[in-house]
Amino acid sequence: MNTRVELVKDSVILFKQDVAKKFTLNAEGRNYGDSFVVGCAPTGGRAVNGMTAVLHSMRKQMMRWNRSTRLCMAIAAGAGSLQATEAASQSGDQRNYAFSDGVISQEVLENYLSRAITIEECLHSDGYYKDTFLYPDADDDARMILNIGAKFVGRAVKQWNNPQLFNKPGWLVAAEKKIEAVHREDPTVIFQAGIFECISKKVNVVPIPDWVFEEFGMKPEQRNFSYEAMINPDGKFWAEDVNWPPNFTVPDIAQTETQLFFFFMAKQYIDIGIEAIHWGQASKIAMVDKKNDFAAWQTVLGKVRAYALKHARRGTVLCDAHMDQATFGLKTADGHFLFDFSSFPLRVKEDLSNEGGGLLEVGHISSIYGKTPGGITPSGWSCKRIPYLVEFDIFGGARNPGVADLDSFWVWGYDEMSWFASLDEAQRNQWLRYAFNWLKEHDSVGYLEMPGNRMYKLKKNEIFRRFQANLKEHCSAGTDLEVVIKELWSNDCP
Repeated sequence: MNTRVELVKDSVILFKQDVAKKFTLNAEGRNYGDSFVVGCAPTGGRAVNGMTAVLHSMRKQMMRWNRSTRLCMAIAAGAGSLQATEAASQSGDQRNYAFSDGVISQEVLENYLSRAITIEECLHSDGYYKDTFLYPDADDDARMILNIGAKFVGRAVKQWNNPQLFNKPGWLVAAEKKIEAVHREDPTVIFQAGIFECISKKVNVVPIPDWVFEEFGMKPEQRNFSYEAMINPDGKFWAEDVNWPPNFTVPDIAQTETQLFFFFMAKQYIDIGIEAIHWGQASKIAMVDKKNDFAAWQTVLGKVRAYALKHARRGTVLCDAHMDQATFGLKTADGHFLFDFSSFPLRVKEDLSNEGGGLLEVGHISSIYGKTPGGITPSGWSCKRIPYLVEFDIFGGARNPGVADLDSFWVWGYDEMSWFASLDEAQRNQWLRYAFNWLKEHDSVGYLEMPGNRMYKLKKNEIFRRFQANLKEHCSAGTDLEVVIKELWSNDCP
């Protein structure tokens, strides 16, 4: 084992010396300044700063290295020492999960997306659903993650209209401990946080730390965040426009206060070991920013990525969002993606020949299948079509149960997750196998995010319940869907 460690160290030293010959870095080796623009790469006439040059060079180096050398780089960059390789071997998954310093190859990104599962709030000691809705046997989630070989755990920590959670230090401390527990067994697992398209007057109780002002070059002041300062001054996307409660709306990313709040959340998530952030409905948040080449989004994501470069476990935070159906991938005018990958609801089509059944279909209403655009990713590589995840979306539970409407997002009167939960166990298992294989056959860059834990309801007036894929023998509310997920992924190994 000591010989392997020395070989790893020697490989990394040689790499660092090679990079140092080409670029001048500061003493810390990572200070590239505030001029970093998200998604930039040395192409065309776009200006290239120090950080861009380093990232581009590292990308080229990675293309030349063989697989074992790339693994050495990931190990030395903080991927959990040699446990990363050993954990992959123990699970039978020999694929490459190596990335570092803000760069992830398309191969590695798609490897992660192919092992994605939503386990909503699995890191929480408190949260949006915890106070009102039970989360039976939450401690079993770590076992399930390791048993099925999950590598990307979606929505693991978030707050939806509960920003006051950031006033409770213990909330994120508990989440960090859960992340560390999984990483002791498999340090390649990515946990994702959620930052969404919703704010309310509850933000007014959250103090702004000095470091937030300083990050934006502003003089610190003793005050809380301001709801009024985050909303669009012309009243776009107020609560009444989206049927939300009063004083609850979509923030405008063009407002400096929104940028402060988003960085405030992202920084704290990264500090506990989060390596991915889902940014909600980014197009709605960019209600006016889209007319300014997404300058505000570029500022926020640039600062978040620059912070991750210095402080994230592997110097990287993967960013995605639910995309506007007109584009399915937000890009700057010169073709650089804002986000590392796209995500979207499944858009299940009702199977009228099979009451209660559902189908996937290219072209059904606003479905994403076959439609993601090409461009240059934040890691610097070009693609003909950006990879994406599809998930079982939740948007209301039950509206008109049992009634079909082929022109609606609702599936037999349910949102997607509630519809899936309404099926009996055999039907659910069969449909998950169908959806997984349908995607493999119809879109090579599309991946199914498995439903490990999501909210649902089967009647209009009932409270939300929690669907859990866990084994019944370990979880009182388990459904044994874990068996099917493990089966599909095990059979999908190269």
